[in-house]
This record gives sequence, C-alpha cells and structure tokens, in this order.
Amino acid sequence: MNNLKLYSEVSLNLDLLASKQETLLFSALDIERNRLFFASSDNNIYTTHLSSFQDERAWTKNSISAEVEHVDLEPGDFLTSFDYLMEKEALIVGTSSGLLQLHSVDSNATEVVGQVEGGVRCISPSPDGDLLGIVTGFGQILVMNHDWDLLYENALEDLPEGVDVREPDLSSTYMFESPISWRGDGKYFATLSELNSSDSLHKRLKIWERDSGDLQASSESKVFQGAVLEWMPSGAKIAAVYDRKLDNKCPSIVFFERNGLERSSFSINEKIDATVDLLKWNCSSDLLAAVVRCDNYDSVKIWSFSNNHWYLKHETRYSRQDGVRFMWHPTKPLQLICWTLDGQITMYNFIWTTAVMENSTALVIDGSKILVTPLTLSLMPPPMYLFSLNLPSAVREMTFYSKNSKNCLAASLSDGCLCVVELPVPDMWEELEGKEFIVEASISETTFGSFVHLIWLDSHILLSVSHYGFSHSNYFPQSSSSKDGLLGFYLQEIELVCVLRTTSQD
Repeated sequence: MNNLKLYSEVSLNLDLLASKQETLLFSALDIERNRLFFASSDNNIYTTHLSSFQDERAWTKNSISAEVEHVDLEPGDFLTSFDYLMEKEALIVGTSSGLLQLHSVDSNATEVVGQVEGGVRCISPSPDGDLLGIVTGFGQILVMNHDWDLLYENALEDLPEGVDVREPDLSSTYMFESPISWRGDGKYFATLSELNSSDSLHKRLKIWERDSGDLQASSESKVFQGAVLEWMPSGAKIAAVYDRKLDNKCPSIVFFERNGLERSSFSINEKIDATVDLLKWNCSSDLLAAVVRCDNYDSVKIWSFSNNHWYLKHETRYSRQDGVRFMWHPTKPLQLICWTLDGQITMYNFIWTTAVMENSTALVIDGSKILVTPLTLSLMPPPMYLFSLNLPSAVREMTFYSKNSKNCLAASLSDGCLCVVELPVPDMWEELEGKEFIVEASISETTFGSFVHLIWLDSHILLSVSHYGFSHSNYFPQSSSSKDGLLGFYLQEIELVCVLRTTSQD
C-alpha cells in the first residue's frame, strides 16, 4: 500500500520569439545529451537542456534559456509532426504538404528526405530507432528504414468500392493525434482508425507486424474518443479511450490485448463532456498519465494499478487556455515533464511513500477519497478498507498527526483547497466500518497557493511550502497571487482555529 508523493517541482518559462499568437505544438527529448526540443506554430524549434531544471537554484528562476532555429516552409505549409531520431542525432519533421525533413540542431541544417502524398498526419519512430512509421492524409501507413527506403505501405482501412483515395484532411484539429503506438520491443505496432462510413463514429484498433506489415489482429468497431492510443512498454496492454456519451457516462480508459480483445476498463470519474486528449505510460509501465479536459479546467491525472483496481494517485489542474501537454522521461519512471502552449515548462519528480502511518493506520489515496484501514483492527486487503473520507476534489498531498489518542489528517487538494479532519479515538473505529464521510474544505482568510509540501508541527499548526504565479497555481479560483504580487515558492505556517465536522453518508 503506497501513495505517490510529489517530491520536487520546478517551473521555468520559455520565452517565445515570434508573436503573441505563437504557441508550442510538439515536444521531443534527446536522452543522450539531455536536450529538450519544442516546435511552435510559427515553425520555430526551441532547444533547451534538462540540466536547467536540475540546478540547485532553478526554483529561484523564472525563465529558461533556449536556442531558436526557424524551419523554412512554403506559405500555407505547417508542421504536423515532430520527433527526435537518436540514430541520426537529428529531428524529423513532417508537414501538411507532405515534406519529411531531417533537421540537425548542431549544424542548423535541414535536409528533405522524403515527400508523402496527401501530407503527413503523424510520424512515430520504432523503439529501436530502425524504422519510422508514417500516417498520411490519405489514410495510408508507410514504414521506412533509417536510409529512407520504403519497406511497405498499407491502408488503415479498406476503402469503399469504387473509391480510390480520400481527400487529405490535415486541419489543425489533427495536429496532436498520434494514431501509431509501438510495443516496447518494436515487434508490433498498433493503429486506431475510423471506419470508412460517412454515418459512423466507430473506430477500430489494429495490430500490425513490424517486418512484413501484415495485419495480426483487429478489435471490434467501437466509439473511441479521438485517436488516443498507447501501448504499455512492457507489452502487456494497449490503452485507448471509449467515448460513452451515448450511454450518458463519462469516458472510460480501456485496455486491449495484442490479439485485439478487450481486457478491462475503468471510468475517469469526470463529467460526461470531459475528454481525454493524451495518454502515456511511464517507462516502467506502472503509472498511466492522461490529460483530461473538463468544462472549467484541464488536468494531468496519474493512475496506478494494484489488487485489480486503478487508483487515481495524483492530479494537477491547469486553466483551459494553457492547453497543457506532458511527456514521461524515457528512463526515469517518476519524472514527468509538463508544458503549456505559452511556454511554461514544469518538471515534476515523484516518490513512492508508504500509506501505513506510524500507528499502523493505512491511508490510501484514490482520487478524492482517502481509504482508511486501522491494521491493528483489520487486515483488509486493498482495495477493501474499513471506512473512507470523501473530499471535494482529488488529493495532492496528505499529512497525518497522531499523539495521545488524537488523530488528525490534513490534505491539500487539486482545486487548491485544504481539508482538515479529526478522526475519532481508535476504540470507536470498528463502529465506522463501511461508512463514507463527507469532508468539507477549510475556510481561510489568506490565499494558500498550490501546496507542494505539507506537515504537522503540532495538533493545531501546519507548515506548508506553496507556490504562486505558475499556470497550475493561477488556476485556483480563490487565488489572488496576481493582486498580492506573489511569485515563486513560499513557506507558510497555518494555524487551525477549529477542525471541521464530518457528516456520514450511508
């Protein structure tokens, strides 16, 4: 029984050059030289270094230095895909007109290595770097080797009789779609494609063999959401998203086997209109993160799987206009890098902590719930528990106080609120079995900002580290950091005048 704790967080701003309308579209990472690349809507490539976030004084800075290079394209042409090829030590760029360009950052030289009919919708290098998968605007899959020889070409879906090719559709709504995902060993890859029927919203997952391009398996046609597709690096599962509006339900994350059969699924527990725009496994395949867009905010959610249950272990909220995206570090399973359209880059480092407190009470975080089990009274295996605390939003940070039969719990939430609850004496806990308690947010006269760390000093005083002025701290509705002129990290001592009561919900 473990909880995921945010250990450190550093946010730096990338100064965009061209115009106020310029936004970041794509990212890529060179792990050998720790370089981080971004491509913008004005066809600029920004290069910075991860070491900028690891400097011991990085948290005191506001901006990050970057080298900027421009990609020359014909008027009306724009970037549709972007990645780093380690074997070439260069960036591969795809455009709406079908250009494939190899861009060397070291020499600032660009070479046209191919021209794709119908335009490039996405590119996806194989994990070993030997092959490059390309999806065109005509719905074709092209697979090339690193000498740019075409090995084979397949249609994502069989075209209706009498139809040769469809008109390419490379509007900006396709920019972030990534319909190719490789298995960790590179032997197979998966695609998600629309059925060729004008009145159908259904799509189909297909599994292809790497060397021959033969179709190995296909799923049943379902109403998938977007083109979100991610093969677990270990190869065990392929993750996608079901759109369940027709069932009056919110989206579900669904898992498939290599044979195309659905294995399991779970609900993201948001409103019906929520969408999942991005889904990524970490390199050790034990954490699954997603960008979930809701009516009033976007969030980056992180789930873990244990005892046949998916636990929501962390959530960070951003404002809708931030258009947040993220990537996991390819070799560090607990490092997450988020970035926004306007150039704020945040590196999150997590650690696993035990969910069992010193008094043998297990407090397991699962989204907006804290699952409580005193192990001295019961040895219920997760996901079972004795009783639960239901908080207003997802728990980001939690701290527990226990002394002289006094048990207090404080939790900071993804919406910026702070919740504090005093638990009854342990002798009464058996009477709480199976109950759920609603915990309300504390009322404060001051602005908390976004909590990074939280700890008890005594039963009435909390000490916190909070930050202000970043995209994910400015989201909070009660935040007044701009008015107060607060920017950066602050140490705050919080005195508790009273502890809020809880009410039971049977």
